Amino acid sequence: MLRITNSYQKSFKAFSLIELSIVILIIGILVAGVTQSSRLINAMRIQSARSITLSAPVSSINGLVLWLETTLEKSFDPNQASNGSEISTWFDINPQTTTPLNATQPTTGRRPIYNSAGSLPLVNFNGATNGHFLSLPDNTIPSGDSAFSIFMVFRMPFDGAIKNHDVLVTGLWTNPINLIRIYKQSSTTYTVLNYLAGGATTASQVLTGNISSDSLIIFSAIYKSSSPKTLTGFLNSTQFASSGVSDPRATGSSYQMIGGNAWVNFEFFRGDIAEIIIFNRNISNDERVDVEKYLARKWSIKI
Repeated sequence: MLRITNSYQKSFKAFSLIELSIVILIIGILVAGVTQSSRLINAMRIQSARSITLSAPVSSINGLVLWLETTLEKSFDPNQASNGSEISTWFDINPQTTTPLNATQPTTGRRPIYNSAGSLPLVNFNGATNGHFLSLPDNTIPSGDSAFSIFMVFRMPFDGAIKNHDVLVTGLWTNPINLIRIYKQSSTTYTVLNYLAGGATTASQVLTGNISSDSLIIFSAIYKSSSPKTLTGFLNSTQFASSGVSDPRATGSSYQMIGGNAWVNFEFFRGDIAEIIIFNRNISNDERVDVEKYLARKWSIKI
């Protein structure tokens, strides 16, 4: 009887070890499957975004000056297109030009970061800590009193360390033009489309409670330079501001920057930018809607 019991106990222990091994193996397979599935889903999302980009109406709209986006392989140096890497060049994909207007930052530590922690990659600017920014070639942003249509997809977390978030700026302090500068007034209130001509604010609008701290938004600004001069702003394809501009724009053609400015070191942008599109004319309403629909579909933004 004692021998049977010992044999039974040994068999039971051996069976338990086998069971444990099988469970561990199954868990490993499941974990590997989930990881592989996650990678596959992300790859499919990026491929879908690339397909949407390549078929976008943007390339067929006249007057395209700049097109920066984050999903195509040609948008970044392959060696920098990995999560956490510094970006020295954000390549212009504008098919209407043979001279791309790339956004660059030669200084290590001032470069924005490739952020692929989400479903699609973004360009992260940490203004509070490092003062990240990218410089654009002179005359990228339409200067003088030229008309323009600008589209940006970005998100801006609340940050008490930064008073003003300079998203897209051109000009020097001696001749200031803050083309699209977003002032943080409170946790839910921002001044947008702050535009200076001759030292006087001629078009400044307050947007309250509509910019989420964790969601991407589509921000559009259209300037009509013919009389009556008008600057109009849209958030996720809904108009929120339209102001008459009394004076001609006095925009400088140099010191054009994404995520910062050339005169104050504490007004850098903190957040993520997904896409920037600039036209050198005030495009039609139908064209504007087409661009915003493309951006909404690609970035899963409700409009």
